[in-house]
Parts: sequence; structure tokens; C-alpha cells
Amino acid sequence: NKNDVYPTASLTKLMTAVVAMEEIEPRRVLTVTDDALRTYGDSGGFVRGETFRSADLLRGLIVPSSNDAAAVYQSALPDFLARLNDKAETLGMQKTFFDDASGLSGSNVTSAENLLILLRYISNHHPDLLSLSREPVATQAAENKKKRHIWSNVNWPRGDARYVGGKAGFTDESLQTMAGIWTVRVSEYGGRKIAVALLG
Repeated sequence: NKNDVYPTASLTKLMTAVVAMEEIEPRRVLTVTDDALRTYGDSGGFVRGETFRSADLLRGLIVPSSNDAAAVYQSALPDFLARLNDKAETLGMQKTFFDDASGLSGSNVTSAENLLILLRYISNHHPDLLSLSREPVATQAAENKKKRHIWSNVNWPRGDARYVGGKAGFTDESLQTMAGIWTVRVSEYGGRKIAVALLG
């Protein structure tokens, strides 16, 4: 059922990260606002007024899957959502639509085949994002020293050396979602990368 469309949940954050990396200057300082903190969920443990360089905030977006971090990115550019959808269209993800940057919205939809397109793009153009997504623990201090965060990875069990990277998600509407890449041994002499996308 690779072309069936389902809610995306936090797999949305993979595209949010791609657009943030490509459209926001990495050293630009972003501020955690009250609006961002009102977003459902508290996995990032952010507090009002914290500042982060855009490149550093990616840790909070991906490792603990913070919806607040996604909201900070969404507010960083007035047309951020349009850029998410434009990127999906550019990549040929014709069954994908984004209504927010976190994946909380049930209107965020995609297909398993579209997710494989995205994983291939990330693997080819942003392998550092995959590396980030498999860090067991990420530590990040706010730029203005307001708080120091220690985030545990929610994307895949720790210590699996086969895991290259990806993202997991859940909402009541989407149920469990997963898009990831693993290195699978296929012979005595080596392996290959296998991408797996699961929705619903």
C-alpha cells in the first residue's frame, strides 16, 4: 500500500529540518516565544526567552521530537509552511501536504513511497541530519545561557548499530509512524542501506 495516504505525525519534522537547514542561516539566533510554548507537548523542556542558533535548535527538534522547536522554526519565516510544501513538490512527493511544522495537524499527510523519496534526499544531501537522529542523548545549552538541556532520543532504541537514522511519530489520528534507514548485512562481505516507512 505504498501510495495510500495517511497522517504523518512527527515524521513532518524531517522536512521541517530540511527546510530549516536550507532556508535559515545556521547561525541565526531564534527565540522560544510564548506562542511556541503553547504548542501541545513539552518533550523539549524549553522555557520562554531561550535563544538558540538555528543549527543548534535542530537537536531539540529531532532528538526529543519537540513540537515547540518546530513552532519556533515555523515562526522564523513568514512563509515557512509554503516552503515545506514547495520542497515536497520539488522532490516529487505528490501525495504529501503540510499544515504545520510539527505534525500535530491531522491535515499533514504523506505516503510510504513519498517518505522514501524524502529519506533518499536526506541521505544524499543531509547525512548529518541522519547522524543527529541516532544520537542516544543530545546536550544543548541555550545561546543566552538561560537553560541547559539534556534530551533523550525517542526515534529508535539506543545502541542499535544498524540504525543509520530517521524519525518516529505518534498522534491519536496517525497512530504509530516511522521512517528510517538501516544498514543490513546481506552477505559475508558487506551490507546495504535499507529504508523502511510505516504509516497508520
